[in-house]
Amino acid sequence: MGILTFIIFVGVIALVLWIAVRSFRRNAERMRSVADELGFTFHGPGEEAPGAAEPAGAQHLLQTLKPWRVTGMRDDVAIAIYLETRGSGKSRTTYSIVEASFPRPLPFSMLIYRESAMARFGKAVFGLKDIEVGVEEFDKTVRIKGSDPDRIARLLSGSGIQDRIMAALQASPTISVTSKAALWEKRGWEAKVEIYRQAMDLVVPIVRALKDARAFEQD
Repeated sequence: MGILTFIIFVGVIALVLWIAVRSFRRNAERMRSVADELGFTFHGPGEEAPGAAEPAGAQHLLQTLKPWRVTGMRDDVAIAIYLETRGSGKSRTTYSIVEASFPRPLPFSMLIYRESAMARFGKAVFGLKDIEVGVEEFDKTVRIKGSDPDRIARLLSGSGIQDRIMAALQASPTISVTSKAALWEKRGWEAKVEIYRQAMDLVVPIVRALKDARAFEQD
């Protein structure tokens, strides 16, 4: 490799890194603004403790590229907003996620979704049984899989829970409910605070309905 070629190669690498750093920094600042508007906490680049030394060199680069995460509470439900990348190579796709966590995980595997949300889970549903709760409209609209059909059917027996899940899935078919959380997702990176508010308006009531039904109390 000649000197000129080497210089060009190094220059291209430096340019790519510079663009990546600027993009990550810009996205992080936008999500910091989203966190502020929601009254949530931003975790990511630039959250060093007061008085901490400014990182330098490679350490500074790694800090700049640190993944961000926004957390907070909404109606006594823990919320996390973050990005998730799936696939590899040209098929890599980024999704914006809003996760409304349960107070504690349910003691069985469960997945509630519409067909359009299936790609998120892939093989995660392998071996789980199809479940119906005996309500025609709900069973026709909602797909349920799990490791304990009887307990899941009892869990979803309340009309209030079914109504919240139906309303959420009709408003956004990418919503899903697992044994740990109710989740909303959107393909690509989202920076509009109103979109996240709307997503929380869909997933939080599901968790609230389950809490009101005492789904998370110890057996």
